[in-house]
Amino acid sequence: MKKVCIVRNGYYPSDPRVRKEAEALADKEYEVDVICLKGTGQKSWENINGINIYRLPLSHRRRKRILGYVLEYSISFILFTVIVSFLFFKKRYCAIQVNTLPDFLVFTTLIPKLFGAKIIIDMHEIMPELLRSKFGLSKKHLLNKIVESVEGLSTKYADYAFAACKGFLQLHICRGLSLSKTIVIHNVPDEDLFDFHKYVDMRSENREFTLISHGSVLERYGFQVLIKAIPYLKKDIPKIRVIVLGDGEYLQSLRKIIEENNLKNHVNLKGRIPLDEVPFAISAVDVGVVPIIKDEFTDLMSPNKLFEYVAMKRPVIAVKTKGIEEYFDDSCVMFFESGNEKELAKCILELYKNPNRAEELVENAWSRYEKIRWNVTKQVYLKAFFRIIKEH
Repeated sequence: MKKVCIVRNGYYPSDPRVRKEAEALADKEYEVDVICLKGTGQKSWENINGINIYRLPLSHRRRKRILGYVLEYSISFILFTVIVSFLFFKKRYCAIQVNTLPDFLVFTTLIPKLFGAKIIIDMHEIMPELLRSKFGLSKKHLLNKIVESVEGLSTKYADYAFAACKGFLQLHICRGLSLSKTIVIHNVPDEDLFDFHKYVDMRSENREFTLISHGSVLERYGFQVLIKAIPYLKKDIPKIRVIVLGDGEYLQSLRKIIEENNLKNHVNLKGRIPLDEVPFAISAVDVGVVPIIKDEFTDLMSPNKLFEYVAMKRPVIAVKTKGIEEYFDDSCVMFFESGNEKELAKCILELYKNPNRAEELVENAWSRYEKIRWNVTKQVYLKAFFRIIKEH
């Protein structure tokens, strides 16, 4: 039995991309190990659906400053290097896949690479743009130049690279990454989990009109714009309700906005829930909202939650970005201007008053999504992975 390893500076099984990749490989009878961080209440080792999970005694901290990231990544790099090397000599992996961030995590595989293991880097994000977006750095800033250099070295070091969306792939190629060693693995949900057929229509019988947005609660993801749109709608939609799923550093700011606008009866901050419960939550709402704040980083994103709403056949209102337009046009998604809560409110009201329009968006988006749904994308992933392993 071939043995492979996936490395992620995050949590398992809550990371949907890592989970579906690991399970896809396990279904093909590969022995799969995942090395990751240890969340609250999680075991240091366990087997989930045939996958061995090794968790380091580390977790993410509240990191508002660059120094916090540097310290966390430095410590995790050392520990990941030790455990990856140890397990490699014990199990002799034929391939190791490193899922970013950070990009330099791929160098934890140096010893296995020297002994012949094939190395894959799965680029979840584009780190230079993310750094500039989060900390407001210029392209000329020394740290930005360092991160750009590290990204280039990381992709050149790996034997193969996966990009999470078309926009990321194009950017990496522009930066010199060879097309022959790069492929897009679309950031779509696992349809065994996000399968609308498995859920009855859970929308409120008392005709509340419910909106949902979920994910990491960060300012750049625009949850505040959705909440600020509600006061414009309370008169026309008295039973309007917003559900926010997720946790993050911006959660306290959202609570303040809710209090200042007297929206406690309209907004429910539910916090983080297990991935397995997300489809059920989506099945109970009328509309999914993707209100990201547009900048050079988010403009290239194709958010996973957008695909999850489409997979669950819910109409979507989203900010128009290059990343989203790579997949959907305005016949599939209702677009609004980034940061414009009044325009968002108009979109919400239109879908409330016009159910036929909502249904039209659902069907058009579904027809596009079917071409890249996970059962299709999974075959692309496996084909690329098997080719790499064959070279071992």
